[in-house]
Amino acid sequence: MMPMKYYKDLYLDEDLNDDEPDKLKAGIPSQSVYVLCLCPSSSDLFEIMTTAELLKDFNRRHDYSVIALVASKDKAKDFTVKMIKLWLRDNDSMAGIKEYYYNNSL
Repeated sequence: MMPMKYYKDLYLDEDLNDDEPDKLKAGIPSQSVYVLCLCPSSSDLFEIMTTAELLKDFNRRHDYSVIALVASKDKAKDFTVKMIKLWLRDNDSMAGIKEYYYNNSL
């Protein structure tokens, strides 16, 4: 299994408990907590799934980097839009966004 990486400035939704990142790192799944993550080998820019889905054996074989933990799928979508807008404010294109978040994950 590949170890998961976590973005150095991991975003934690204000509606979640502060211990949610520790639960995820300990392998404790939750159906009510969503992650915004990326996988460098995937053609998708970002992926949204529950922590329970992320911790399934199939997904643990991928090199995921967790960017945010949020309380709902809609919040994950909204946060993704916010990240992209911030990126485009400082960059001319989407080129490099995936690499930036992956390379700044520990």
